[in-house]
Amino acid sequence: MNLLLSPLWLIILPLATAPAIFVIRRRGRLAGLLAALSTLITVRLCLSMPFDWSIDVLGRDISLQPPGRVFLACIFLLATIYLIYASFLSQGRAFCYLILVIMALLAAVTMLQSSVVAVLLLEITVIFMVLIVQSDSQRSVRGTLYYLIAMGMAGPLLLVMVHLTQMRALNPVDNVLPQTAAFLLVLGGAALLGAVPFHAWLYNVGIEGSPLVVGFITSIAHGVIFFKLLGLLREFPWLIRDGNVLLLMLIVGLASVIMGGLLSFFQKELSGVFAWLVLFDTGCLLIGLSATSVEGLAVVAFLWANRAISVTLIGMGMGMLRKERELHSFRDLNGIIWQKPFSVLAIAIGGLSLTGFPLTAGFTARWLVVQSLPAGSQRWAVILIIAGATASIGRLRWLAATAGRSSERTSEGEPWIFRILVILLLAANILSALYPQVVLQPLTQIMGAWVVAP
Repeated sequence: MNLLLSPLWLIILPLATAPAIFVIRRRGRLAGLLAALSTLITVRLCLSMPFDWSIDVLGRDISLQPPGRVFLACIFLLATIYLIYASFLSQGRAFCYLILVIMALLAAVTMLQSSVVAVLLLEITVIFMVLIVQSDSQRSVRGTLYYLIAMGMAGPLLLVMVHLTQMRALNPVDNVLPQTAAFLLVLGGAALLGAVPFHAWLYNVGIEGSPLVVGFITSIAHGVIFFKLLGLLREFPWLIRDGNVLLLMLIVGLASVIMGGLLSFFQKELSGVFAWLVLFDTGCLLIGLSATSVEGLAVVAFLWANRAISVTLIGMGMGMLRKERELHSFRDLNGIIWQKPFSVLAIAIGGLSLTGFPLTAGFTARWLVVQSLPAGSQRWAVILIIAGATASIGRLRWLAATAGRSSERTSEGEPWIFRILVILLLAANILSALYPQVVLQPLTQIMGAWVVAP
């Protein structure tokens, strides 16, 4: 293969740019914009170069097929948005070059065909993500410790699961092995995603970490985890047929939806609401995985796209509000809508979209999830509706708290680049809500290669 056409450039380019960004890290705006340029070039490479083949590196296959290249283009585009935002609102000197290293590692995880190496590389990636969680915080390290513990538990669970998939070839009639492998897969995935019963790390990271970093983890990093999860189900269809893995995902998803919806309603701190809304949405994604048709997987991809846009809006808006004042409760938000209208709008629409509020992309995605579920699972849709309505009421309470009068005055306005990013993301959300077929038609074609045989 010609090196110029190799998919390795998706790994090499961010890694090669990271040292240069490290050298100029003190010049925050320049470092952020150069890092964003690097990820934008990578997006162009994803979409333009003929990567639809495999390459062997040290005995391991690295493959970039159409679903993978579109997914990588999306996450690198998201990373570009994060880096542009960070160039105008500093997230710490380490943020920009660490993001490039993480993106290179996540690209490698996405393209690797070896599940063992992918799990090990994902564990290494977690170390760098811990650094960006803690880089801009001088407070407690409880959130990062919870995160490390959960990720440390997920690694062995998934490695044992991979070993069992290899043992399946030697024991094709063993009925216990598929059920054990499915249980370990769901348990390890729940730990990585912060779903029930591993939701403690999600809440603590949400409380202590930068909102933008939380948005990065729950959109890009979680997106890679869902992508690999779909790949495993496609590679080992007996996990569905003999292991009841979809039923386990449905159970974990319902538990996450219920807990996320209820806890977000009772929260009085914006960071806590953000964390529980992500838990609610994670449950919706796991429920959506119960549908294994082409249309069902396209809906799951649509759900992730809504999540990525929504958490990015919330992360950017919360970061801008935190720059203005400390936000410990809803009372601290009094009158902020008149001072930071774009920040409040970003948080409001992003949060309502995560809850599935009407006229947002989240509502359209949730409706499509219910329609794509098997007939036997649709009876659980009432739980999804009630939990979503509860979370939406909590979100509307927050929005009402911002509309009062405040004696505090803002020190500066919102940067123009922030307003442009918010408008673009809001437009994408609204267009997806009103014209879902524009997104679903190409997704259905792309996900056709990922149909899981029951």
